[in-house]
Amino acid sequence: MSLASAAERGRFVSNSVSPYKVGFASLAVLALVFFLPGRLHALIPVATGYIGGIAVDSNGNLFYTNTNDNKVYEVVNSSGTYAPAVPVLNVTGLHGIAVDGSGNLYLAAGSRVLKETLSSSDTYSETVLTNGLSNTGGIALDSSENLYVTDTNSGGRVLKGTLSAGSYTFSTIATGLTGYSGAAALAVDNSGNVFVPDPVNNRVVKLAPSSGSYTQTVAVSDGLNSPRGVAIDSAGNLYIADYNNKRVLKEIPSSGGYTEKLFETYVNFGIDTLALDAGGDVLYTAPTGGYSGSILAYQTSTVARTSVSFNSVAVGSSASQTVTVTFPTAGTLDQYSVTTQGIARLDFSDAGGGTCSTEKIYAAGDTCTVNVAGEKAGCCGVFRVSDAVVVAFMMFATMEPETSRYCVSPA
Repeated sequence: MSLASAAERGRFVSNSVSPYKVGFASLAVLALVFFLPGRLHALIPVATGYIGGIAVDSNGNLFYTNTNDNKVYEVVNSSGTYAPAVPVLNVTGLHGIAVDGSGNLYLAAGSRVLKETLSSSDTYSETVLTNGLSNTGGIALDSSENLYVTDTNSGGRVLKGTLSAGSYTFSTIATGLTGYSGAAALAVDNSGNVFVPDPVNNRVVKLAPSSGSYTQTVAVSDGLNSPRGVAIDSAGNLYIADYNNKRVLKEIPSSGGYTEKLFETYVNFGIDTLALDAGGDVLYTAPTGGYSGSILAYQTSTVARTSVSFNSVAVGSSASQTVTVTFPTAGTLDQYSVTTQGIARLDFSDAGGGTCSTEKIYAAGDTCTVNVAGEKAGCCGVFRVSDAVVVAFMMFATMEPETSRYCVSPA
C-alpha cells in the first residue's frame, strides 16, 4: 500500500516547519509467528524397526506401527513431554495406522483392514472391517470416519470404506496408480479430497470427490524424488516427505495450486512417514522408516495478529522503540532479525538489549522484546523466525504541526 507519491517515496520533502518531529505509528499488522519452520521440537526415542505409520489422537498421544516386531506402540504426550513408547497391540502384517476421536485404532495389516476398539479398561477388541486385499499400505480417516486405504499390489488402487449404521462398505475409488507400494500414508482434507504419494512416478496425486466418484489429478510433482508420506492440516497446507531428496516440503494453497516452502532438510536419511496432531500444530516424522530409533517432532507456524504504536521521537534522534512479541503457542525461536531497507538515513535497525533469545524455550503466553532504532524516518521492518515473517511492521513519518506521509510498505 503506497503512503506517498512516487516522488516522495523513501525521502523527506522540504518543509519550513522547525523543529521537525517524527511520529512512528504502525500501519500494518504485527504478525506474531511462534514457531519455527524447520526447528526440532522434540526427539522421541522408539523401538528400533521400520515405522509403517504414525497417528495422533485428540489428546496429542502418538501411536505408531513397527513392522519388524508386528507391534503397535503408544507414546503418551503430556504438554510436550513424551513418555517412553509402550506396546499396546501385537498384529501381523502391520503398516498404516489411523485413530478416531474416541481413541479407536484402524490398521492396514497385510490383506486386512482392522478396527481396534478401545474399552474403558484401556484394552482393545478387534474387528475385521474387510479382508482379501493384496497388500494394504496407507490408511486415513475423514471427518465422518470414512476410511481410505491403499492396496498396493492390486494394480495400485485406493479403497474407500463408507461408514453407515456402524459398519463399513468398501469400494474402489482409484486404480492404475503405480508406485504406491512405498506410500506409508494417506491424507484427507476437510472437503474429502484424498492425497496419495506416488513414489515411482515422483508425484502426489489428488483424488477429488465428484458426483459420487473421484477425479484424479496431480497435486504436486515438480522436483519430487520418491515422495513417501503426506499430511494435511485444516487450512489445506500439504506436507510431503520427499524421501530421496532428504527433505520435508510444505505446500501452501495458492490460486488453485500450491506455493512450495522447504520445511526441513536432512543429511544422512530420508523421511517416509508423516503425521500431524489434531490442531496441525506439531508435525511428526519418522527418519528412514524409524531405523534411527526416533520420531522427530516439529512445531508448525502459528500466527497471531495484533498492532503496535511507536512514540514520537525528534528527527535525527536514534532513540529506540520496543516491540513486544507474545507467543500464542509454545516454541523456540529459530532466528530473528530486523530487516532494513538499506537506504541511508531512512532506515532502522535492531538496537540490541532486547530479551528475545534463540536459546530459550518459550511457553504459550510468554513474551520477549526487540528494541528497534529508527534513523531519522524509519520506514519498514521485519522480525523473522526462519523463513516465516513473525513481526512485520511499517512506520510513517509525520511533520508537526503539518502531517505528511513519506514511507511505503515493503511490498
